[in-house]
Amino acid sequence: MKVKKPRGIRHDRDCGRCKVRGIKCDLNRPRCQACLQCGEACNYPQRVVWVDDKKKPKSPKGTSPQVPNEETPNAGAFKSASINLYGFIDLLDAFCQQIQSSSRDIPEEGIQLISRTLSFARSRIQDANNKESLQSHLVALTNLSQVIQSAHPIALFGIATFAMFEVCCGSFGNWHCHLQGARSLLDLHCQHKADLDDVCGEISGLADVIAYLVWFDVTGALVRGSQLIFEDWHRETLSAGFFDSVGCPADTFDLFVYLAKHDSNGIRAMELSARALAQVLQLNAGDSTDRNLATTVYRGAAAIMAFSRAGMATGGDPSVSTYHLNVVSSMVDRACQAMAEIPSTSRFYVHLATPAYLIGMSASTARQCEIIRGYWRNCQSCEFPRYPDAEAQCEWRWRTCGVGNPPMATSYQDRCARKRADQLSLILPEWRLDPVPSIESAPDALTYLRLILSPEELALTEETDIAVLLRKLSSGELSSLKLTRVFAKRAALAHQLTTCCTEIFFQEAFTVAQELDGYLAKTGKTVGPLHGLPVSIKDLFSVEGVDTSIGWVGLTNNPAKADKSVARTLRRLGAVLYVKTNLPQSMMMSDSYNHVFGQCVNPFNRELISGGSSGGEGSLVAARGSVLGIGTDLGGSIRIPAALCGLYGLSPSPGRHPYERGNPGQDIVRSVAGPMACSLSTIERYMEVLPEARPWEVDQHVAPVAWRKELASPGVKRLRIGFLVDDGVVKVQPPIARAMREVIDALETAGHEGTITDKTLTQWLLWIVYKQLLVFEWDASSHSYAYELWAKAIFSDGGEGCRRQIEKTGEPLIEGMLVGKLEDTLTTSQTHQLNADKYNFETAYLEKWVSTDIDALIMPNTSWVGYKPWTWVKSSAYVGYTSIWNFLGYAALAVPVTTASRTKDVPDEEWLAHVPRNGSDSFNKQQYDINLVEGMPVGIQVVGGRFGEEKCVAVAKAIEQAMRGKIPSRASL
Repeated sequence: MKVKKPRGIRHDRDCGRCKVRGIKCDLNRPRCQACLQCGEACNYPQRVVWVDDKKKPKSPKGTSPQVPNEETPNAGAFKSASINLYGFIDLLDAFCQQIQSSSRDIPEEGIQLISRTLSFARSRIQDANNKESLQSHLVALTNLSQVIQSAHPIALFGIATFAMFEVCCGSFGNWHCHLQGARSLLDLHCQHKADLDDVCGEISGLADVIAYLVWFDVTGALVRGSQLIFEDWHRETLSAGFFDSVGCPADTFDLFVYLAKHDSNGIRAMELSARALAQVLQLNAGDSTDRNLATTVYRGAAAIMAFSRAGMATGGDPSVSTYHLNVVSSMVDRACQAMAEIPSTSRFYVHLATPAYLIGMSASTARQCEIIRGYWRNCQSCEFPRYPDAEAQCEWRWRTCGVGNPPMATSYQDRCARKRADQLSLILPEWRLDPVPSIESAPDALTYLRLILSPEELALTEETDIAVLLRKLSSGELSSLKLTRVFAKRAALAHQLTTCCTEIFFQEAFTVAQELDGYLAKTGKTVGPLHGLPVSIKDLFSVEGVDTSIGWVGLTNNPAKADKSVARTLRRLGAVLYVKTNLPQSMMMSDSYNHVFGQCVNPFNRELISGGSSGGEGSLVAARGSVLGIGTDLGGSIRIPAALCGLYGLSPSPGRHPYERGNPGQDIVRSVAGPMACSLSTIERYMEVLPEARPWEVDQHVAPVAWRKELASPGVKRLRIGFLVDDGVVKVQPPIARAMREVIDALETAGHEGTITDKTLTQWLLWIVYKQLLVFEWDASSHSYAYELWAKAIFSDGGEGCRRQIEKTGEPLIEGMLVGKLEDTLTTSQTHQLNADKYNFETAYLEKWVSTDIDALIMPNTSWVGYKPWTWVKSSAYVGYTSIWNFLGYAALAVPVTTASRTKDVPDEEWLAHVPRNGSDSFNKQQYDINLVEGMPVGIQVVGGRFGEEKCVAVAKAIEQAMRGKIPSRASL
């Protein structure tokens, strides 16, 4: 861009003094002839335009706004903690006035951008969520888009403004997208320092803006471990005035730049130690001014980071490493002391967020942690929020290391409230819904999410086949970091609508994803068959540094010290863990409510529950916040949520998938872990690659069995499939009965042999006897008998585990769960008898199963389609359709097939005439309301026998093929 000479006399460009006197101005700068003659200052706006191009000087580097001296705070200093964020709003205000009075060389949309950006910034500071702020935000953003399209450098002011609020109120260090945009815009105009000086000379104040951007770039790279976006010659815009305004010495900033450029593998330990020591030697212990205290904090943070890096690069020399650790410990203490002494009213205080974070991540004593914690609290109370998740990251690190634990809340409600607040703080601010839409305004969470996500985000998260994503990840076409961020965002949004999550550890996941990307780029190899794939897991599974509360208040604030079997297996496969999901208190109900996190609901209808106990996993996967989730199943805890949420969910035989036992003392009926997904192909792919992680090395109960691919395909063999529609205990609701009929009809049409068609359990057993496959009498009560044995095993501790948790905090036990009472406690001899009864039942059932030559059995998952919250606990809880297979240890797979229909599922005469057999049956009939459940997913269950996971998949494929074109769109979601 060339600076042009003025064309004639225009009063709108006159100097300020000539305007007041009403005389013509010759526009000469910096002093016009008229003012020069009378000895008065022109009072030109600060935008300097030289008449002679040859006399045009280089732009001054970063003229920072005037700031009051910290020793005289009453002299207009620090007008309001919420006003002078980084001094940028004052800079923008002054620049806006200049542009309005002297608009030369700035396009009209650029002038509008400055004005509207200032309007947005002012309203945003007062209240981020009021109507005026939101409207001005939209207007400014629209204007910015227009100016960016014109590629005019004035757009940098708008970019910097939005970046500033991202810095102040957004995720710590997560403003790189704004900086990348600014760099791209600058590259259109500047290829080297001389070009940059020219542009800054033409647009007064631009150097100040670039100074802020490169400052954010360095601090962001430090905390994120990412690459710097700007070059050294961009950083030359940082002037002494800028460093004075933030309180950071220039040589300390140079060390920060060095640290941002080099990781521990690319540094010379001695050189870095020397630079760190230079920072220490410049500390002035006798100076208690705000400026020196801020300098101490910055120098301390730089020295801490440098010594830590140098210690990593020593090659393992214990004496050198110990020296570095001792110096770091001393510097943390000294920097924390300076932070404790500097007043929150100081103009430097607001700028200490980055060093506070760097110091906090190395804190090792409770006192140090409390000082850092106090900084974040002061920022919040003074209404200048700084990086809401930075404190949460420090707290996470302190909990992991066992230091700085906050005082326990006085009541269980307080602890729950604190836990939920901590959880919310871990969601990036730009991913928060404010306000969260009501159920009335957005009953269908899935539809709502599809309206607010970008096309690219939708394309990635709506892909239900992990094979597609894994191909892109392994080829480098798609980075793990990008995919993890997209799923983390959708998970965060889904959680706010459904309460599907418990523990959120996005930042740790981003770090792992970056490491996986780096490994692939460096070696050309993947870590495992699930390389870079984000996978969600149920709260039951332990992840290092993260709570495993299992819905109990007393288990919060107790992070796991290490990954356990399931997490270790997934990491071996190359997966990225990023979130844990909700479950019920005690995990013993087909709902997912607990006092800690609250009620999880169904994304298809937020008025209804998502089932349990893996209800959070079901809700998250159905909302597409996860492409693959791992749940657990002791009596239907995978299959029931899968049925309610339109998913595939596999409950494998014990020994097929690693598991983490929450109650290892109860091993009569063994709970299992298994996958949940929107597609059958994802279930199959996961089970196929699982043995590659050698899970038998992390769980001694896992058998070294490979996936038998030939059994997982229907092939040309006609399948012999058994059908069970009514187990004789609780009659299924009309949509489920219809789903069974449709599947049976489709399979028979496809040519598969059906051994039973719409018959009761009694008729099935009579068929078995008719074939003379058993030598003893067996009647319709066999499943109910198995259910009794299953319940005895589950209740065998008499509820002792629940009582222990209740005594810790006083939280009430949720009534109606499948939890034992004192009278249910089994003695040793009773336990032996129960094991004997179970063995006898298993033996007889296995003989029948094998001798009938049935490939699989198809039946309902549960008797109901949907309940509102707090309904299931009143239902005289019955889970016999699923628990029978846990009792026997048979593999079972939930398969979605249809949706409830107001026209197809009106109660028929058979349903109306049905006389309830028991309390559970009566409740189930009373609760059926087609108007409530219309459109909800309806599925069936495929049982493949012991270690019959492949047969489950084969029959599910046959169902998919037979039902092709007959499944409503909702069921395929």
